[in-house]
Amino acid sequence: MKKKMAFLLVAVLVLTSLLAACSGSGSGSKTDPTSAPNNSDTSNPDATDQPVAKELEGTLEFWTFDGEGAQRFADGFMALHPKVKINVTNPGWNELPANLKNTIAAGSGAPDVAYIAGGTFAELRDGEGLTDLLEFGLGDYEADFPKGNWEYWKSLDGKKMLGMPFDYTPTVTFYRHDLLENAGYPSDPAELYEFMKDPNNVIEMGEALKAQGVYLFEFDKTPVDNQTAAYAFFDRDLNYVRNNDAFAQALDLSKKVKQLGLAMNKSAIWSDDGKALTSTGKVAMLFYGPWYQGGLADLGEDQLGKWKVTGLPLGVNAGGAGSTLVLPAQGKQKELAYEFVKWSLATTEGNETWIAGNQTPGFLPAYELDSYLNKTQPLTGDQKMNQVYYELVKRIEGFKFATPVDTQANDIFNAGIDKALELNSDSKSALQQIQDDTLRALKPELEALKGKMGNQ
Repeated sequence: MKKKMAFLLVAVLVLTSLLAACSGSGSGSKTDPTSAPNNSDTSNPDATDQPVAKELEGTLEFWTFDGEGAQRFADGFMALHPKVKINVTNPGWNELPANLKNTIAAGSGAPDVAYIAGGTFAELRDGEGLTDLLEFGLGDYEADFPKGNWEYWKSLDGKKMLGMPFDYTPTVTFYRHDLLENAGYPSDPAELYEFMKDPNNVIEMGEALKAQGVYLFEFDKTPVDNQTAAYAFFDRDLNYVRNNDAFAQALDLSKKVKQLGLAMNKSAIWSDDGKALTSTGKVAMLFYGPWYQGGLADLGEDQLGKWKVTGLPLGVNAGGAGSTLVLPAQGKQKELAYEFVKWSLATTEGNETWIAGNQTPGFLPAYELDSYLNKTQPLTGDQKMNQVYYELVKRIEGFKFATPVDTQANDIFNAGIDKALELNSDSKSALQQIQDDTLRALKPELEALKGKMGNQ
C-alpha cells in the first residue's frame, strides 16, 4: 500500500476538481415556444393580451434503430401535445441506414424524423438529403452543447446544421477497485487517474496484476484504441491528424502490453471466454463509454459494488457524439418535426426521458439535473459516477470531424497498427507509413470532398 500513500496528497487535490458536484438548478433550457403560456398571472395587467402559442397537431413518421428510446421521446411529446401522432418504426440496426439512403436517393419515401448513428450521418453529410436545422432557430442553443457535439453534426462545409446534437459520452476506465487494492495500487478514482498518466506506472501496475493472474487490458492495442476515441482521421480542412506524439506514446504502450502479455486478447462483450474472465475477476480494467455499465452488471450480482469509473490512462480525454435526430428534406411536416426533436434533445424535460433509461445526455443543462448528477447504481456502489462523466465531458477539446471515407481510412489504420505490433516497429515510423498509405489510397475521394467543401 506504499504506492497508494505516495499519491494521497495528489488524490485529495484532484478529487476536488474531478468529482465536485456541479451546482445549478438544471433548468437551463430555452423557453419552449410550443408550450402554452400561463395567462392567469394577474401581476401583469396585459397578460390576457399576450399571444397564445399555436397548438401543435399533425402526424410524424419516425424511423429509428432504438425502439425503446425513440418511443419514450414520442410518448413524452404526444402527452404534451394530444393532437400530435408519432408513428415509430424500427427497421433494424442494419436496415435503417440502407432504407434511409435509398429513399433519399429515390426522392421519396423518407420519414419526417430519423434517429441514426454517427457513421450513417457521416455518409449523408455531403449531400442535400437532410434539412438545415439552423433555418428553424437551432443556433440559439449552441451554448447548451459541448463544442464537439455541436460541430460534429454540421455539413461538410460547416455552414449547415444537419443533425440535432444528441448523446455525448466520454470514454472512461471501468476498473475493479478491489483487485487494484490487493495489488497495492491506487483504487480511488482521482488518485488512479493521476497515477495512470505516466505510462511507466501503467506497465508496472500491469505486471503486478499479471503476477496475480489478472489482465490489465482487453487487447494489446487497447491503448491505441483509447487514443483513437479522441481523434478522427481528418480535420475540417481534410488534413490527416492521427500522426502525433500522443499516438506514438499510445503505440509504444501497446507494444509493451503485447511484449509483456498484459492483455487477455478476448472481447469482454462479444466473447464468452472474455465474459468469463471478466466475471471471475481476471480482468482489472475495461475502457468504454458509460453505456457499458449495464453489460458489466449483467455479468452477475457478484460484480455489484466492485467496479468504479475514472478517466483514461495517459490522461487521454476521449469520447464523442454517438447518434443524432435528422429531418430528411423530403419530410412534409418539417416545422412539427423540428419542434419534436428540439423538445426531445434541447430541453431538460425531454432529456429527462432519455436519462431515465441510464443514458448519457448531450444537452449540458441535463447533466446538472439532480436526478442525473447525484445518481448511484449497484455496479459502482456509492460512487456518483455521473459526476465523473460530466467533468470528463467538459475536458474534451475540439471535435471529431467525420467524413464519408472514414470506413476506408479505418481499415488502413488498423492494418498498419497490427503490423507495427507484430513487427515491433518504431512507432513514429509506423504512424508516418499509415498516414502515407491513407493519403495515397484515398487521394481521389479526398480531392472530391475538397471540391464539395470549396477547399480546392
